[in-house]
Amino acid sequence: LRDVTLSYTLPTRWMSPFGLTNARVYFQARNLLTVTAKGVDIDPEVSEVHSGGYNEFTEQGFTSLPLRPEFYVGLSFSF
Repeated sequence: LRDVTLSYTLPTRWMSPFGLTNARVYFQARNLLTVTAKGVDIDPEVSEVHSGGYNEFTEQGFTSLPLRPEFYVGLSFSF
C-alpha cells in the first residue's frame, strides 16, 4: 500500500471571511504495507540484484533499508 490520502474540503462560508475561495485539510500516509514473497521480508522496491559476470546473477546487495512509513498533515487553500 503505497499512498493513501484523506481530505476534507472546508465549507465556503467558513473561508469567505478570510478572503479564501477554497480550503482543504488533508492527511497522507505512505508505505503502509509491503507485499513480499512467503518467508522473505525483502522490499522489492529497494532490493538489488548483482551481476556476477557472464550471464550470472546473484542475489546480493540486500543491504538497503526498507521504506519506512511516512505521515503528513497539511492545508491547501486558494484566494
